[in-house]
Order: sequence, then structure tokens, then C-alpha cells
Amino acid sequence: MGKQLGKTWDLTLPSLCKKFERYFKIGNIIWPQDFDDPDLIKMFKHHYNSVTAENAMKPMHISFGPGAYKFDDADKIVD
Repeated sequence: MGKQLGKTWDLTLPSLCKKFERYFKIGNIIWPQDFDDPDLIKMFKHHYNSVTAENAMKPMHISFGPGAYKFDDADKIVD
């Protein structure tokens, strides 16, 4: 079990993504900083089979001028 805002993740509950895998994907947003919380990542892997990078892949977070790019946060999510 992990903790989030004083709550614990009950990973003994059935996985949402496994329950509905025949019908559709279950996803959530993720931030690069979320990877600093191993319990949160365990919960994501248990319940979700799809993620969306909240803002890490938007131009304002990647492009810093002509020819100046920084993909660190985007790469962290993709990896």
C-alpha cells in the first residue's frame, strides 16, 4: 500500500485496467515528479494501462527557442 495525501492505496482491490481490458483502456495523467513516489507508481501500474503526460510534452515545456530543446521530463515519462 502507498500513501497519497494521508490516504493509503489499497492494491488488494481489483485492477481497473484488468477489469475493463476487453472494452477500453483506463488511464490517468502523470507528471515527471510522480516517479519520485514509488508507491504512487505501483498504484498507477496496478490500475492503469494508459497514461497522458500532463504538461511535460507541451511545446512550452520542451522548446526554449529556435534549436533549444529540453526533453528530460518528457523522456522520464516515456521511459
